Amino acid sequence: MRSQRMNVSLTPIYDNNIFSESASMLRSELLILWYNKPSWINELLVNKTLGTCPYNNCFSTNNKALFNQSAAVIYLISSHGPPKVPPVSAVHRNKEQAWIFFNLEPQTLYGINFGPEWAYAMNWSMMYHRDADIFYPYGTIEPRDNSSSIPDKKNYSSIFEGKTVLISWFVSHCHVQSRRDLYVEQMKKYGLQIDIYGSCGDGKRSLPKNDHQAINKVLNQSKFYLAFENSI
Repeated sequence: MRSQRMNVSLTPIYDNNIFSESASMLRSELLILWYNKPSWINELLVNKTLGTCPYNNCFSTNNKALFNQSAAVIYLISSHGPPKVPPVSAVHRNKEQAWIFFNLEPQTLYGINFGPEWAYAMNWSMMYHRDADIFYPYGTIEPRDNSSSIPDKKNYSSIFEGKTVLISWFVSHCHVQSRRDLYVEQMKKYGLQIDIYGSCGDGKRSLPKNDHQAINKVLNQSKFYLAFENSI
């Protein structure tokens, strides 16, 4: 099983070919452990989504006490991880347990270095790359439902004139490879007023990531919004 490599989308990742093929395994509950779950992963939402899969016997948890009972373990690779050494050695590891490398940022951002203890430890990758074993995109574009009513026409000129802020930018990763912060500094030198929210600003503006009402308020009053990649 550890030699398997699969290219599957996020929705059907819990297919009967991923874990043991036995019918008894498919009937039992399969635990997926987030070893170091990021704060922005909503576990309730994850489990709700898993309930829509063809095989609805998978459950997500971040309880490390269930490590040995987990069918798969997801390791977030970030500036704070992975752990320096695996939680169990290769000798004592359950060979039927899949270990998954999870990261939604370019590796150039963190300069990831694994110690020798991690050599050949991961079974699958779970990333935004299309060639990842488990494709985890930031979002999807879907065609509009033709049965729905056509949106009302808007007076965009009136909307634009009613906005009170020229440019807004939400950013917390500073001094990154793309040098986007230097580009913004050049824009400001030419007299453009840019309201920066997050740790890369002057500290006067902050915005909770999950406060969609506050975020939309800022966006609705801004004529332009800056969006840059953090890496090239």
